[in-house]
Amino acid sequence: MTKNLARLAAHVDKRLADTQLDADPEAKTTETAVPSARLAVLVKDWKSETVLAADRTTALLTWLEGTALPLVDEDNEKEEARYDALLAAAKVSEKCLRVLTILRERLPTFVYFNNYFRVRPMIHLEHLADRLETKLLDDDEYDFGNSCLLKLLGFSARKLSELGKAATPPPGNPAALKAYRDQLGGRTYNLNAASVKLTDHIRQAWQPDAKKGEASALATRADQQYLKVVVQDELGVEVELDQRSEGFQWLGAVQK
Repeated sequence: MTKNLARLAAHVDKRLADTQLDADPEAKTTETAVPSARLAVLVKDWKSETVLAADRTTALLTWLEGTALPLVDEDNEKEEARYDALLAAAKVSEKCLRVLTILRERLPTFVYFNNYFRVRPMIHLEHLADRLETKLLDDDEYDFGNSCLLKLLGFSARKLSELGKAATPPPGNPAALKAYRDQLGGRTYNLNAASVKLTDHIRQAWQPDAKKGEASALATRADQQYLKVVVQDELGVEVELDQRSEGFQWLGAVQK
C-alpha cells in the first residue's frame, strides 16, 4: 500500500503544480503544501506490518478523498485505478475495525483458574459458624467453599444452626408444638427454595442432557446441625456432591 500511496502522491503533486502554473506561471507551491508532504506526515511511522487502526484509517481516507481525489487526472486510467484500489483497501480496513468492535462488545467473559474450592457434602453448621466467626478455619478450601455456598443461598451458618436447635416441646402444649414445627418447617421450606435457585444456576451452565441421564438438580437437606448437599438425576436418585465428576464440581465452584 505504501508504494502505491507514494506513486499516487507523486502524480497529484505534479497535477497540483501544473494546475497552479496554468493559473499563474510564476506561482510556486510551498514544500509543505504539496500532497506528498501531507501524506509523509501521515505515514511517517508506518511499516509493512502496520495495522490501519481507527485513527489511521480516518486520516488516510481524509487524505485520499479530500486531498488526492480532486487532483487525480480523469484521463489517466492507471492513476484512477490506483486511487480506487487504495480507497477500497482503506474502506475494507474500516469495515474490519467495525466488525471487530461489534465482536469485542459480544466477547464472553472467560474465567481461568487452575484450582477451585470444593464444598464439603456434609456440613456441621454450628462448628462451621464457630470457625468462620473466630477465623480459625479447619480446612481453608472446604470452609471457604461452604461459606460461598451458604452466601449464594442467602443464609449464614449461624442462622441455619440456630434454626436447627428447636427444643422438643412438652406433651400437651399445642402452642409449643406449633412453634417447634414452624421453626423446623420454615428451615426446610427455605432450603427447598434455595435448592431450586441453586439448580437454576447449575442448569443454565451445565445444560444436562435428559437422554443421557445426566445430573439435573442440586438439593440441600438439613438434619438438626448437619447440612447435606446432594446431586439428583432425572429419576430423583441422589449422590453426594463430592462423588460427582470433577467437571461438575468445577462448574459448581464457578457458579458460586
